[in-house]
Amino acid sequence: MPTIGPLFYGPDPGPCTETGIGMSSETVGKYSFDDAGRVLKVTFDQSVRTHEYSNGELASITNTALDTQLKSVTTYKWSREMVTETVAGTGETVRQYLLDAAGYPTELWLLDPDLGTRRIYARYGYEDCRLTHRDAFEFDGTISPDLTSNYTYDDLGHVSARVNVDGTKVVYDYSCW
Repeated sequence: MPTIGPLFYGPDPGPCTETGIGMSSETVGKYSFDDAGRVLKVTFDQSVRTHEYSNGELASITNTALDTQLKSVTTYKWSREMVTETVAGTGETVRQYLLDAAGYPTELWLLDPDLGTRRIYARYGYEDCRLTHRDAFEFDGTISPDLTSNYTYDDLGHVSARVNVDGTKVVYDYSCW
């Protein structure tokens, strides 16, 4: 799922925890929310992601490594047609999420500000307003099966897991609601 706030979690503001399974090391992230139900912070063993808002929209996410205090800041600019995400830290990455009329991301484009180029990176698929899959693309424009993800939901409409083709997954828990 793109890290652009709680867009796909379900009827509650977001998950209480997320657990990465099958990766080089299992990761568990614990979510905390403000009174408006927006994600304020996600705390992992090795890092903390802090979310800040402006005019009700996600404005930035700061990821801080707990051991080195090294920070990476992602900023967001919103329009009706797209969200532009800029990641600064060890260089700069610019991504654009194209939005449909309902505000759901349909495509993710990577931009190279230095070269002035742009290429598609991912396309999102929905069924009954639920994100079902994300197809990722190689540099040559072909679908990369290794980076494709599928999403599953529980009976209450929460995203319960993001399952990657390589067998790794992220499981979301909502028991705090």
